[in-house]
Amino acid sequence: MVPAGDAEPPLQSQLQLQSKNVCVVGAGMAGMAAARELRREGHAVTVIEQSVDVGGQWLYYDPTTDGDDLLEATEPVRVASSMYACLRLISPREAMGFSDFQFLPRHGVAGRDPHRYPVHREMYCYLRDFCDAFGLLDAVRLNTRVLRVAAAVPASSLTRQWAVRSVHLGDGDEKEEVFEAVVVATGRYSQPKLPSIVGMEEWRRRQMHSHSYRTPEPFRGDVVIMVGCGDSGKRHRAGPAPRRQGGEVDAQVLSGRRALPPEEEMLRSVEEHYRAREAAGVPKKYTHDIGGVEPLKMYEFGEKYCDFARIENWQRELILSGIAGMNEDMENFRDRTDDSENVRKGLQTWHSLAAPAQAQDDKNVTVKDIAATEVDVQAMTKLLVN
Repeated sequence: MVPAGDAEPPLQSQLQLQSKNVCVVGAGMAGMAAARELRREGHAVTVIEQSVDVGGQWLYYDPTTDGDDLLEATEPVRVASSMYACLRLISPREAMGFSDFQFLPRHGVAGRDPHRYPVHREMYCYLRDFCDAFGLLDAVRLNTRVLRVAAAVPASSLTRQWAVRSVHLGDGDEKEEVFEAVVVATGRYSQPKLPSIVGMEEWRRRQMHSHSYRTPEPFRGDVVIMVGCGDSGKRHRAGPAPRRQGGEVDAQVLSGRRALPPEEEMLRSVEEHYRAREAAGVPKKYTHDIGGVEPLKMYEFGEKYCDFARIENWQRELILSGIAGMNEDMENFRDRTDDSENVRKGLQTWHSLAAPAQAQDDKNVTVKDIAATEVDVQAMTKLLVN
C-alpha cells in the first residue's frame, strides 16, 4: 500500500505510452477510481465536482438544503445525493472495497463505524481514505459544475479533443478548457424519475421523491403512502460496489497499453444489443439495469473480460448469504452473526493480511479532518440555500 498522501509512480517505464490530458466529471466512487487509474497510467488528470467534497452519492446533506421542491422535478437538482440520515449499507464491507485497497473496519477511530454493514458515512470516509492514500485530492476542483462537453476543433486530424465548459458555484466564474479525453462519472441517481399518475398535480398534500428524503421526523403522526417497492421503497419503510478501479481499462486504452475493437464494430454490437432487447420488450431506459443478473455472474464477467481480481469463495458465500438474509428479513439481516466456518476462516486471513496497512493508515485519520469536512458541508448548504 502506498503511504498516505504519496502519489503513485506511473506505469510507463517499459513501454512508449502516450500521456494525455484527461477531465473526469464527478468525484464519487467511479470518478476517483478512474482518476487513480489514469494517474497511475501517466495521464494528467483534472476532476471536476459540483459538490463541496468528494463522495458523490455518499455525501450527506442537511434536510434544509433540499428547498421546497421535494419532488425535484426541475433540473439540475439542488442536491445531487440521495443519501438519508439513517441509511446503512446492504452489502458487506468485505465484498465492497477495491481489490488493492480493502474496505477495512477502523476500530477505535472517532467518527467511524466498524460494523459489516455500516452507516453511510463510513463509505464516504473510506473514499476519503482512498484519496488520501493515493494523493488524489490535489487533482479535484470542488464547487464547480460542468455546463457543457462538446467536440473541439482538433489540433490535427489524428487528435480528438473535447471542450469542457464549467462554472464555479461560489463566484459564478465560467471557463472553457480543452482536454484530450473526458470520463463522465456523474452517476445515474442524481436526477429523480417521476411517475405520471392521474390527479398527482391536483393533490395538495405533501409529495416527496425518495431522492429528497433525509429524516423521518417530519412524518411523525402522518399516514404515509409509499409508491414503489424497490430498494429505496423497502429501506424507507423500515449489488455490491466495484471490487477494482473501473477506470483501469479506460486509462490503458488512452495510453496505448490496450486496444479497443474498431469503432464500427463496437457500434454494430451496441445496435444488435438494442434490437435484441427491443424484441424482448425491454425499454431502452433499462439498458444499465442489472437487477435481474445474478451477482456471481457479474463477478465472473468482470474477472473474464476486465481483469478484475477474483472473488474468494468465502466472499461469494458472504454475498449470497447477505442477499438471502435481506430477502428474508430486510430490517434485521445486517445484524446477524451466524457466519459459516468457511467465512470465519476467510475473515481471519483478510484481517491478518490487511492489519499492518490499516495500522499505518489509522495514524493519518484525525478528528480534525472529520470536523473540517462537516464545516465544508455546512458551507455548501448555505451556498445552495442562498
